[in-house]
Amino acid sequence: MILSGIAQRYAKALHDAALAAGKADEVFADTQSLLALKTDDRSFQHFIESPQVLTDEKVRVIKTILEDRVSKLVVDLLLLLVEKKRFMFIEEILEAYRYLYEKEKGIVEVRAITAIPLEDALKDELIRKLEARINKTVRIKPEVDPNIIGGMILVMEDHILDGSIRFKLEQLQRRLGESRVVQMD
Repeated sequence: MILSGIAQRYAKALHDAALAAGKADEVFADTQSLLALKTDDRSFQHFIESPQVLTDEKVRVIKTILEDRVSKLVVDLLLLLVEKKRFMFIEEILEAYRYLYEKEKGIVEVRAITAIPLEDALKDELIRKLEARINKTVRIKPEVDPNIIGGMILVMEDHILDGSIRFKLEQLQRRLGESRVVQMD
């Protein structure tokens, strides 16, 4: 996922503040809860992003609903985003914070793209092997793409390991295209 510079700056500021306050775990839990709220209840986001709702009303609602439920750092972030009219970046900011938090904790997300859903036993084995190889905690994010025909594509940070049947067929086609065929009499 490519994140905007705005999202990265806000996420870094939140992460730095959370680390300094010793509340990185609490802020992480709160950001994940906010992501779930955003996914489950779009009305909150529509209310906050609506130009018809006054900023003072938005601030009042955020304080009323969230002040006693999430960390002060997260509430302050939300209030700042409302004030600066940048709430539309909240999902990117929360995703960027998750990335920074997990990087700090030595957790790596690996996208595992397969033609059919990944079975739990294979997922567990994949996690075990990757963790042994890279010496970090691995979190698998499975994706299904029937276009790869079979095999698996792993996407980890800036590395792509393509073991798909589609890729192997493309390589074979390329090699055959480069080969010269000579007719023998």
